[in-house]
Amino acid sequence: MFESDKPIIGSKDDLLGRGLFSRQLADAIVNYSKRENFVIGISGKWGSGKTSLINLTLTELKNITESLPDPEKPVIIPFNPWNYENNTQLIGQFFSVMDEILEASGDETLKKVGKMINKYSSALDYVKYIPAVGTYLEPIIDIVKKNAEKVVEQSERGKSLSEQKGEIVRILSEQKRKFIIVIDDIDRLNNSQIRSIFQLVNTVASFPNMIYILAFDREVVARALYEEQKCNGEEYLKKIIQVPFDIPEPNPGKIQDIFIKKLYETVSTEDEGYDLFSDSSEMQIINCISPYIEGLRDINRVINVFEFKLSLMKEEVYYWDLLAFTVLQIYEPDIHRWIWNNKNLLVYSDFEYEDEEDDFSIGSSYGDDDDEYFNEQMAQVKKELSEKAVNCEAVTDLLCALFPKFGVYINGSSNVKMDRVSVKKNNRAADNERITRYYTLSLESIPIPKHDVKNSIENYDYNNLLDYYKKLRAERKMSYYMDELGLRVDSIRKERYSQIIKALFFSSDANDTRQGFVTSSWKKTLMSMLEYNGPVENKKLIDLIMDEVQTEEYYSLMSFLTLLDKNLNSKRAEVKYLYKKDYKEVKERCIGLLQAIQNVFDVNGTATLARRWESYDSHSFYKYVTNFLGDDKNIPVFLSNYTRKVSRDDGETIVWVIRSIGYTRFIEDNEVVEAIMRLKESRFADVDDRYKEFAVAFYLLQKNENENPDSTRSEIDARIVSDVLADWTAL
Repeated sequence: MFESDKPIIGSKDDLLGRGLFSRQLADAIVNYSKRENFVIGISGKWGSGKTSLINLTLTELKNITESLPDPEKPVIIPFNPWNYENNTQLIGQFFSVMDEILEASGDETLKKVGKMINKYSSALDYVKYIPAVGTYLEPIIDIVKKNAEKVVEQSERGKSLSEQKGEIVRILSEQKRKFIIVIDDIDRLNNSQIRSIFQLVNTVASFPNMIYILAFDREVVARALYEEQKCNGEEYLKKIIQVPFDIPEPNPGKIQDIFIKKLYETVSTEDEGYDLFSDSSEMQIINCISPYIEGLRDINRVINVFEFKLSLMKEEVYYWDLLAFTVLQIYEPDIHRWIWNNKNLLVYSDFEYEDEEDDFSIGSSYGDDDDEYFNEQMAQVKKELSEKAVNCEAVTDLLCALFPKFGVYINGSSNVKMDRVSVKKNNRAADNERITRYYTLSLESIPIPKHDVKNSIENYDYNNLLDYYKKLRAERKMSYYMDELGLRVDSIRKERYSQIIKALFFSSDANDTRQGFVTSSWKKTLMSMLEYNGPVENKKLIDLIMDEVQTEEYYSLMSFLTLLDKNLNSKRAEVKYLYKKDYKEVKERCIGLLQAIQNVFDVNGTATLARRWESYDSHSFYKYVTNFLGDDKNIPVFLSNYTRKVSRDDGETIVWVIRSIGYTRFIEDNEVVEAIMRLKESRFADVDDRYKEFAVAFYLLQKNENENPDSTRSEIDARIVSDVLADWTAL
């Protein structure tokens, strides 16, 4: 619920503890025994709580006088002077409001006074009754038509204005009650209206038993009186106000306590059970933004904006960073924009993180020879901050608390501890990807909302996970998901690991180097899940995968088994993903799958499959290859794993090269050439069209090498290969 910026009414909302003062002021008003009118002035800055203090006092007045007889109960007359456009309206409506309230009292004497005041105001030439300052006023005469008859009537009776006022004074002097007139927000008026209010109180409406409570910003009013009256505004106020009260500045500690309390209430509404103070960095941010939170109005303003933003993005931002950005946006808008324009100085890019558990260190972005440049850059940053910031010291401290990288730049070190996992997992603004969401405040800027990631991890069954992962792959969002998954591995329920890994496996595309099952960027996440899953569950998982795996998925399977193999044979791995006996069984089953493939060299990821087969059972692998190469038409298929097209340095010319001579373990160069020649002469049409080009390229490369034995690199232009292929095909 958003915080209201309206003044408080009762003591239950009195957060600043001003109830005691209000009770004392109310007692003083009730116990004032003199008939003469007097003026109480309550002054304070905008937002200091003047209206709230008046409301508390009036509430206490009603409580104190509730048991008094009706003729002794005070009459409260609130008047809002800023509702009127000019002096004539302002002063005329003052008496009109007084008349209406007295008329509504039900007391016949007060009704009579109200009518008398109305007549008095209708014929009043205000200037004549303001000695000493009248020469500075233009005549302010109420000539509203509806009151014209009253003016004529009174004139015919021959009563002067002083006689009318004297009669009002006499009747009011006989009253046992007080008339409390409240005029608030005087500092909102223009200079001329401010002057008129004080003239009204001092002379025109100075009736007995009347107590004025005036609320204003002293600095604004004193300046207005000086400009209008050409006199000392402070001295003028001293002559009019008998009882001045200056509202003290709230205690900073009290304001901070109230702010934190409201912050707790706001966060609890959005995220029940959230630990607002989980580490010391959060108190650092509070201390940095405290200079901007000077009063309740600041608290309400910040909390309202923060709550609105939080309702939009609560799962995608770090609460304290969002609060800091909210304060900057409100009170330091130039700095808020500067942060966005200078992100490179503030946020971590991935290469700037050290080990996962280490604190961030800027390392050395500059060499020793660049110290002068670095110092110049930092001097420029400090200059920009000093020019743009309202409070440069607070801004600098806040930037260091939000962005440790900036703290290192400015101070040489940072006392804020952050590592890659905590920054990304907690959605800190210090991350190069996360900072964007603090400015857009839109889920569109986030590839996958945190809620979706969390829901998939915790609730999706296997089929839903499979569909979801395929969708993410199609949208090119899988890398982002795996990064988010990696941040949450330690919080996943144990029974979920196998489902997630299996869905990742069967949704993978071996042809997609960035979104394959075991890519370098995802390996750590996969390894962590295998570690948490444990050897027993991992064995069950691998059995399930091998039960369902298809030939086109063998590459992913071999990559997976390579990961298991490295873990099992690593002396540094403290946790093994499989028991040795189970791994032996997995190897035997894998060999059976590979031996069942009719053409292992025609399967995606041949090199990985061949290496895995050879490492598991070299004897059966060599036997398979020997038999395979016994048929000449298989030679081009075999060569496709060792020959490829590449671009030259100019980026335009395409050439063929031999990328590996690993084939020589199975067949000699001259044997390959002889086989290709036999195919050319009689069986070239039998060769799969996909592999004919490999045969031609290999033949030409070998020919080129034989003709140029001193060449460091043998290559052949792809256009030549295409021309020769056309000739061979035409034979």
